[in-house]
Amino acid sequence: MTTPYDRDALSVRVNYAAQCIRKGSTGGRSFDTCFEMNDGEFVVTLLVRKAERDPDFAAAMLRYWRGDPNYGSWKKTAAQHAGVSDKTLRARAHYHRCVQAALSAERWARHDNDIEAHWLRADFDRAFSVVKNPDDWKAPIDATLPDKTTTEDLSLYASAIRFFTATEATITYSEKGFRITAPGYRAGPAGDH
Repeated sequence: MTTPYDRDALSVRVNYAAQCIRKGSTGGRSFDTCFEMNDGEFVVTLLVRKAERDPDFAAAMLRYWRGDPNYGSWKKTAAQHAGVSDKTLRARAHYHRCVQAALSAERWARHDNDIEAHWLRADFDRAFSVVKNPDDWKAPIDATLPDKTTTEDLSLYASAIRFFTATEATITYSEKGFRITAPGYRAGPAGDH
């Protein structure tokens, strides 16, 4: 079952937040999570649009915001996406979540000194076999991973690259998925110099 905690569950987060606002029960952790999954501005925009189409929900939003017709700063946030269809907005939210996941994984792998303690050598072997150059493990790394790749898995790939090559990975996102690159062993500090 999909929950507000699932990375790609934008619709679930919007519907759950709307349900909480309607009921006046917005004090829970799950409600807060609806805005904390790297797509909060998109959740807010879709809630404002829902209020524009549904007078009963608009009344619930006014109660939630204690009569503020601007819904705090939510209308200002939604205005940033004026003229963008809901379908395009959902695609942008997915892209934004993936970019943020890549950045988070990269930061986690670079700054957590104990990151390697989270995995076994076999985990690194499997991860590195996915991203290394198949013809030459010492060559620069340039691999594409599916956009469903989790933040933890991205961190594992980045950590495996550091483990085997002594170089840092860079993770970016495009419509094709996550791209992970690194100079590779040969170009790194431990390389064949």
